[in-house]
Amino acid sequence: MKKTVVICDTQPVAIEGLRASLAENQELAVAGEATSLMAGMELVRNLAPTLLVVDKSFGLQPVIDWVGNAAPTAAMSRLLSGVIP
Repeated sequence: MKKTVVICDTQPVAIEGLRASLAENQELAVAGEATSLMAGMELVRNLAPTLLVVDKSFGLQPVIDWVGNAAPTAAMSRLLSGVIP
């Protein structure tokens, strides 16, 4: 069974790049994408993805708050986070 991914990024072109990269992985399937934290939260609530990819350009504190609110609503087995310089 494939793991599902929701991508939340400010730039549609970045979403497309991530989608293309993830399409090469047989174990992952992009379930949805959003360009705002609010739209991303709705996807997380509706789709309960396994993995959530969030753009750091939303700002560190808003993303921390958002993930804190998103994680309990999702059936995510793990929450992975990282900051890429």
